[in-house]
Amino acid sequence: MEIQIGYIDDVKIVCPVIDEITYKNTKDLLSEMKTEIKRDSRNIVMDMRHIEIIDSVSLGTLVTILKYAGSKGSSLAISNVSNQIKELFNLLNFTDVFRIYSDSETAAKALSKSVEPSA
Repeated sequence: MEIQIGYIDDVKIVCPVIDEITYKNTKDLLSEMKTEIKRDSRNIVMDMRHIEIIDSVSLGTLVTILKYAGSKGSSLAISNVSNQIKELFNLLNFTDVFRIYSDSETAAKALSKSVEPSA
């Protein structure tokens, strides 16, 4: 699985270059995200700009990633969520669980300064 890594100030931006997160690749995503969190336990934005589809198994994986980040002293935000996935997150009240932002720059600024989400 290809993952693009970038930084905005003190926040790591992790962008999976995949169009869907499903049971087929969710273990790879979890492994890659854990590796990036372990490698550099700073605040992290998961940029979902390429992701168009997410299945129910993968929703649990996102929660696992969030909990893992917290256990390592990191905060996790999600950015660039497609409208379809945003609707799913709203329906499942994931907006109460995750900090979701319209873009990575806003998410990074929020993680740096603890600003409330504006998705």
